[in-house]
Amino acid sequence: MFMTLEGWDFRDQNFSPDQIIEDSCMIGWAAKWLNEPESKVMYMDQSKSRNIYNNKKIVKGIVKLLNEADIVVSQMRSIDSKKINTEVEFWDMETPSNYSITIYLKLLKIFESSQVIN
Repeated sequence: MFMTLEGWDFRDQNFSPDQIIEDSCMIGWAAKWLNEPESKVMYMDQSKSRNIYNNKKIVKGIVKLLNEADIVVSQMRSIDSKKINTEVEFWDMETPSNYSITIYLKLLKIFESSQVIN
């Protein structure tokens, strides 16, 4: 499964702790199974929600997909998995089953070095 998360966080920002009113949150995600057409992209977001911090529904959606996935290809492995795990814990949900997240740029380098793409 290919996945991306949308949200905001405090990386590379110049804030002091007393300036932070609320923590970051996951506001959306998109995913697509390998070999499925682009028309089969799955997407959930908080754009129509009165309170973007009440994201239980979208967290439940990504957990459901992660439970079905063996390998997840993502843009930022450590950030994505940490954010998902934080949201799952916050909403007191069961942690997704074992899945592996890899970064697609790292995957591309592996393919290029093994002459698969040429």
